[in-house]
Amino acid sequence: MRSNAAVSLDHPGLADEREHVQSALPGARALISMAVRMNRDNCRSPARSVANKEFHQAELRHKLADRDAAIRDLEQFRELAISRLAAQHDEITRLRRHAATAMAGNVRSLTPRLTSQETS
Repeated sequence: MRSNAAVSLDHPGLADEREHVQSALPGARALISMAVRMNRDNCRSPARSVANKEFHQAELRHKLADRDAAIRDLEQFRELAISRLAAQHDEITRLRRHAATAMAGNVRSLTPRLTSQETS
Protein backbone atom coordinates (compact mmCIF):
# COMPACT_ATOMS: atom_id res chain seq x y z
CA MET A 1 0.00 0.00 0.00
CA ARG A 2 1.29 3.39 -0.93
CA SER A 3 0.09 6.89 -0.21
CA ASN A 4 1.49 10.15 -1.53
CA ALA A 5 0.80 13.74 -0.63
CA ALA A 6 2.05 17.01 -2.08
CA VAL A 7 1.69 20.48 -0.63
CA SER A 8 2.89 23.87 -1.86
CA LEU A 9 5.46 25.75 0.22
CA ASP A 10 3.02 28.67 0.15
CA HIS A 11 0.59 26.69 2.30
CA PRO A 12 -0.03 28.57 5.59
CA GLY A 13 0.58 25.40 7.63
CA LEU A 14 4.22 25.36 6.48
CA ALA A 15 4.98 28.97 7.53
CA ASP A 16 7.25 27.85 10.39
CA GLU A 17 9.16 25.43 8.15
CA ARG A 18 9.42 27.53 4.98
CA GLU A 19 12.76 29.22 5.81
CA HIS A 20 14.40 25.94 6.79
CA VAL A 21 13.14 24.15 3.66
CA GLN A 22 14.29 26.96 1.37
CA SER A 23 17.76 27.01 2.93
CA ALA A 24 18.06 23.22 2.62
CA LEU A 25 16.40 22.96 -0.79
CA PRO A 26 16.81 26.24 -2.67
CA GLY A 27 14.28 26.63 -5.45
CA ALA A 28 11.83 24.12 -3.97
CA ARG A 29 8.18 25.04 -4.55
CA ALA A 30 6.40 22.05 -3.02
CA LEU A 31 6.97 19.20 -0.61
CA ILE A 32 6.02 15.61 -1.35
CA SER A 33 5.63 12.90 1.25
CA MET A 34 5.47 9.20 0.49
CA ALA A 35 4.41 6.52 2.92
CA VAL A 36 4.97 2.88 2.07
CA ARG A 37 3.75 -0.03 4.09
CA MET A 38 6.53 -2.57 4.20
CA ASN A 39 5.01 -5.56 5.93
CA ARG A 40 1.36 -6.46 6.25
CA ASP A 41 2.03 -8.85 9.14
CA ASN A 42 1.42 -7.87 12.70
CA CYS A 43 4.36 -5.92 14.12
CA ARG A 44 4.68 -8.42 16.95
CA SER A 45 4.45 -11.55 14.81
CA PRO A 46 7.15 -14.21 15.37
CA ALA A 47 8.18 -14.16 11.70
CA ARG A 48 8.76 -10.41 11.78
CA SER A 49 10.63 -10.69 15.07
CA VAL A 50 12.97 -13.35 13.67
CA ALA A 51 13.56 -11.34 10.50
CA ASN A 52 14.29 -8.23 12.57
CA LYS A 53 16.82 -10.11 14.74
CA GLU A 54 18.51 -11.60 11.68
CA PHE A 55 18.77 -8.14 10.14
CA HIS A 56 20.34 -6.67 13.27
CA GLN A 57 22.72 -9.62 13.65
CA ALA A 58 23.89 -9.17 10.07
CA GLU A 59 24.42 -5.47 10.76
CA LEU A 60 26.44 -6.28 13.88
CA ARG A 61 28.56 -8.82 11.98
CA HIS A 62 29.27 -6.15 9.37
CA LYS A 63 30.27 -3.64 12.06
CA LEU A 64 32.54 -6.24 13.70
CA ALA A 65 34.22 -6.97 10.38
CA ASP A 66 34.78 -3.23 9.83
CA ARG A 67 36.17 -2.89 13.35
CA ASP A 68 38.52 -5.84 12.86
CA ALA A 69 39.78 -4.37 9.58
CA ALA A 70 40.36 -1.00 11.29
CA ILE A 71 42.28 -2.72 14.09
CA ARG A 72 44.47 -4.55 11.56
CA ASP A 73 45.19 -1.26 9.78
CA LEU A 74 46.10 0.44 13.05
CA GLU A 75 48.38 -2.44 14.06
CA GLN A 76 50.20 -2.21 10.73
CA PHE A 77 50.51 1.56 11.15
CA ARG A 78 51.90 1.08 14.67
CA GLU A 79 54.53 -1.41 13.44
CA LEU A 80 55.55 0.94 10.64
CA ALA A 81 55.78 3.92 13.01
CA ILE A 82 57.88 1.99 15.53
CA SER A 83 60.24 0.70 12.85
CA ARG A 84 60.66 4.21 11.45
CA LEU A 85 61.41 5.60 14.91
CA ALA A 86 64.00 2.87 15.49
CA ALA A 87 65.59 3.59 12.10
CA GLN A 88 65.70 7.33 12.85
CA HIS A 89 67.33 6.65 16.23
CA ASP A 90 69.97 4.43 14.61
CA GLU A 91 70.64 7.02 11.91
CA ILE A 92 70.98 9.85 14.46
CA THR A 93 73.36 7.75 16.57
CA ARG A 94 75.45 6.90 13.49
CA LEU A 95 75.60 10.56 12.40
CA ARG A 96 76.64 11.68 15.88
CA ARG A 97 79.44 9.09 15.99
CA HIS A 98 80.56 10.11 12.49
CA ALA A 99 80.51 13.80 13.41
CA ALA A 100 82.50 13.14 16.59
CA THR A 101 85.22 11.21 14.74
CA ALA A 102 85.33 13.68 11.85
CA MET A 103 85.65 16.63 14.23
CA ALA A 104 88.35 14.94 16.33
CA GLY A 105 91.02 15.35 13.64
CA ASN A 106 90.04 18.91 12.74
CA VAL A 107 89.85 20.43 16.18
CA ARG A 108 92.93 22.00 17.70
CA SER A 109 93.43 22.71 21.34
CA LEU A 110 93.54 26.35 22.18
CA THR A 111 96.55 27.57 24.03
CA PRO A 112 95.68 29.55 27.10
CA ARG A 113 96.32 33.29 26.91
CA LEU A 114 98.91 34.66 29.10
CA THR A 115 97.78 37.35 31.45
CA SER A 116 99.72 40.55 31.95
CA GLN A 117 100.96 39.33 35.33
CA GLU A 118 102.41 36.13 33.82
CA THR A 119 104.34 37.99 31.13
CA SER A 120 106.15 40.29 33.58
